[in-house]
Amino acid sequence: MYVFDYGAPIGYRSNVALYPEFQKYLRDNQPNAEIHFVPSGHFALESHHTEIARLMREFLRRVIK
Repeated sequence: MYVFDYGAPIGYRSNVALYPEFQKYLRDNQPNAEIHFVPSGHFALESHHTEIARLMREFLRRVIK
């Protein structure tokens, strides 16, 4: 359950402190992961679906043999 305080859900606020742990897990367990940034807001797939789909296809072509 999320309780809102000053406009931010407590669940989200507590997760921010865990970001370094999440990032370390991904670095250690997903060494071939790629990160691409698109100039979008929260709904990236609505505004940049073509670019994101292209990046996904290119990645899958490289990693799936």
